[in-house]
Amino acid sequence: MTTLAPITTPAIIRGILYWKYMTRFHIYGRVVIGSDGTIYTASDYLYAFTSSGSLKWSFNGHFLSAPAIGSDGTLYIGSNEGYLCALSSVGSLM
Repeated sequence: MTTLAPITTPAIIRGILYWKYMTRFHIYGRVVIGSDGTIYTASDYLYAFTSSGSLKWSFNGHFLSAPAIGSDGTLYIGSNEGYLCALSSVGSLM
């Protein structure tokens, strides 16, 4: 007869909230991270944050998805208003 070892569950690891930022609307898209560590997400604006949670810049456009990041760092994102926007990594429309 084979004796089975009891099933053990790993300890629950609790997450730690390091920072949060309140946008005016829901965030529907995912979060993407640039090669320099900038964190991007979109809602009523496209937001760029430092890894410590400070807002670097925002761009108004009513976005429903996260941007794609090109090999040169250009951010590409479609707006709810029907535009495809290309922005530099400092938030300037190209």
